[in-house]
Amino acid sequence: LFRPYKNMERLRNSMERLSMPGYDFDPQELINCIAELVRVDRDWIPSGEGYSLYLRPTVISTHPYLGVATPDDLLLYVITSPVGPYYTSGFNPVRLTADSEYVRAWPGGTGGSKVGGNYAPTMKPAGEAAKRGYSQILWVFGENHEITEVG
Repeated sequence: LFRPYKNMERLRNSMERLSMPGYDFDPQELINCIAELVRVDRDWIPSGEGYSLYLRPTVISTHPYLGVATPDDLLLYVITSPVGPYYTSGFNPVRLTADSEYVRAWPGGTGGSKVGGNYAPTMKPAGEAAKRGYSQILWVFGENHEITEVG
């Protein structure tokens, strides 16, 4: 497992940011569960340099109703998927463009949390960058164009 405690910290922080109960879970318990899941799914682990089994712990609200409120019920599950090199160019260097027109993360926002809603707004700028021959965006923020994220 790659940096499991850092990943648990990010999951806990994200859950707390979204007012999800249970964000104070025991990281070691979930790491143990994920280790067992990887053992069960071991035949899905690809071999070769740059290939791995991607793990994505996910928490969603399972309210029996629609509304804007702190969730009472949650479902935590882990998605596993065999993956290869992230970019179609393999392990060759990628071209980045700095983007100051669009903002991915800002103070007080959810950019530092793992939130599904953070991805959709990046699709348009990523498509524009691809048309200009870039692989990814170096996201910057503020007058000094501070780097907030890549991708």
